[in-house]
Amino acid sequence: MTIKIGIIGAGAVGCFVGGHLINQGTEVFFLGRKRLGDEILKSGMTLTSLEGVSIHHGPEAIKWVLNPADLPLLDLIIITTKSQDTLSAITEVKSKIKNETVIVSLQNGLSNPAVLKTFLPDHKIVTGMVLYNVIQLNHKVHFKQSSNGDIYLSENVDTLNVMGAKIVADIVAIQWGKLLKNLNNALNALSNRPLIVQLRDRKERRLLSLIASEALEVLKKNSIAVKNTSPIPIWIFPVALKLPDSIFNLVSSSEFKIDPEARLSMWQDLELKRKTEIEYLNGEIVRMAYKSGINVPYNEKIVALIKLAEAGELSSARSQYKKLVEEF
Repeated sequence: MTIKIGIIGAGAVGCFVGGHLINQGTEVFFLGRKRLGDEILKSGMTLTSLEGVSIHHGPEAIKWVLNPADLPLLDLIIITTKSQDTLSAITEVKSKIKNETVIVSLQNGLSNPAVLKTFLPDHKIVTGMVLYNVIQLNHKVHFKQSSNGDIYLSENVDTLNVMGAKIVADIVAIQWGKLLKNLNNALNALSNRPLIVQLRDRKERRLLSLIASEALEVLKKNSIAVKNTSPIPIWIFPVALKLPDSIFNLVSSSEFKIDPEARLSMWQDLELKRKTEIEYLNGEIVRMAYKSGINVPYNEKIVALIKLAEAGELSSARSQYKKLVEEF
């Protein structure tokens, strides 16, 4: 019997993962926005690895739906929505979930698996993290891996073996490690520059270093374990960011592989006037800091600037961010 998979909230990551599952003896159904679906159903979908290897699926291979009612009963559901949309997304597809359906969260933030488990207490909920970025090219139908990394899961899901998923016992520590690095999403969005250009600017790195240091202080205060998936210990991250450009570029070349076109997803959210995940990233640190009696002024400032941008003042937010960077 053919396994039926639903990619719920199919954006860049969802399409990249789902696209790799299409030819694995499975049926993949993408539930996503109409604008993206229209482009894919017209031109198909191209997936390119960080090493430049591409595969293409023609429109006939893509099963894109706009209405959850058009989904079949699903054997595997992969949630790739933003964190604020998790509950509404799983609620919309409730009628397509069988008793044995497995739910996988491939999302940023920490709370999504708990939200899913509360809604579906008797189902297998697998926590996952995608440790690489995916960018969209060519009218959004070309999905390109733009940084190095792997997919990590709390439990084995046979269907995802084709993606080289790694099973780990300490997935929560990896979630925190990803969140720490995701604190740069907001800075990249506000800088309005490709990621590699932003990271080569020592002033921007100094700001990111302070933001990461604030976060590590909060996590240490709360005895939260954080794991980096590369050989470099996570506590070195803020220190390395403050290095002179020549030394940083040498050190980071072994840690990061970044496509020159790469920007982080929050940049696209602001450009398209969509709500961001700031409350689940820097906002998470701010809330924990408040409860712990710790001051995190730089994280607070970044959260405020993103909210200003979300309120329709993107130009003002970026102008204020530029002035903040110049202080370094």
